Amino acid sequence: MNHKRELFIIGVVLISTGLLISCRSTPQIATSSPSGVGVGISDGLCPNVIIKVGQQITWTNQGMREHIVRDITVEGKSQFDSGPLKSGDIFAFTFSQPQSYKYECSADGSLIGSITVSVTPAPSVIDNSNQVSSSGNEPNWKKYTNEEVGFRIEYPSYWQVEDLPEENQGQMHHIILTGPEGGVELIWGTGLGGACPEGYQPIAVAKGNWPVCHIQKEDGTDQWSLAGQPVGETDFSGLVYTNDTTDKSREIVLQVIATLSFSAEQFSSDQLGLCFSYPQGYSQIPYNDSVQIAAPDIPGSDVKGLFWLEISGSDNRTAEEVADQELTYVPGLDVGRWIVELGGEQALVLDGMPGQELQRRVYIVREQILYILAFWPSRSENKTASDQMESLYAAVTSSWEWSPCSARE
Repeated sequence: MNHKRELFIIGVVLISTGLLISCRSTPQIATSSPSGVGVGISDGLCPNVIIKVGQQITWTNQGMREHIVRDITVEGKSQFDSGPLKSGDIFAFTFSQPQSYKYECSADGSLIGSITVSVTPAPSVIDNSNQVSSSGNEPNWKKYTNEEVGFRIEYPSYWQVEDLPEENQGQMHHIILTGPEGGVELIWGTGLGGACPEGYQPIAVAKGNWPVCHIQKEDGTDQWSLAGQPVGETDFSGLVYTNDTTDKSREIVLQVIATLSFSAEQFSSDQLGLCFSYPQGYSQIPYNDSVQIAAPDIPGSDVKGLFWLEISGSDNRTAEEVADQELTYVPGLDVGRWIVELGGEQALVLDGMPGQELQRRVYIVREQILYILAFWPSRSENKTASDQMESLYAAVTSSWEWSPCSARE
């Protein structure tokens, strides 16, 4: 089966490493933590979500109408049922068993999505080597590392790795990892683009989630096309597929892609009491008493992705109160709102706040200190700058820690 020619490369802003997808026609994806995924629902489409056993999905009603989150079961007994959710209400459920669900997120049952809960342990293999992979997989998993691009992926020892010929006059590079269960093709370079008519869903990678376009083919096999996103100074995409319809094959290929990780720059400050990672190739710029991270310049444009941190006293206000107060200054704007986990604590996100370009702002109060993480530009017509911002947002929010910070790779 020649999957290479069936590759459907997606060009879409990364909004994960766990992600949040809105039910709007243009999905919004936010970063989740290793413990789960945040999902925004509104009035157009129920998102499809892939998670691991033991992870939690948190739904936030971002629409104006009342919604409900409930699985569809033929036995008449729901595994989860939020009851009515008003605008801004939140519902969370932890999935403890591997299973696939159809669920609804509208009160009248017209909006349907899917949830796939996959098993995380790697398969047992024949060799008796005692070396255990860094991801915690069983012995005999190997590593492929590309120092130039800055990524690493693990795979079972009985899989094969092949470097494919370069394309587009050397501007596009491939490797493919294949086994009896299926394969993973990784692509980097320039010219990655496309669309996903069915809407995006998150798939687990080593440090969060990645938006993908999932299809089930006529023969029942699965295919996930990874959305193109910038990694350093190149674009990165890929394809994950199964060779048959068994649950085992599905679990193994998803486990392989779940080990994909990227090199990152680190920011750590004992004075500020925090640390985080940001994409390789981005630059740290002194910013008052804090920090600003800038993406690489874009030829022919004065706009590029930026992140900066604003720190002040909270004046005994919560993050929600601060955000609500800022919203009073900009009545009538279509501002997205959702919850994200930041360093193990809940933070509030407002997307589409005004400035020279629209911003995404993340609010959190800790020990009476207000932290506002600002990402720019949001919803920009400049796709490259928008992709840079989404990469910053994904990297910073998924890696954020409060001091003392743990050792990092």
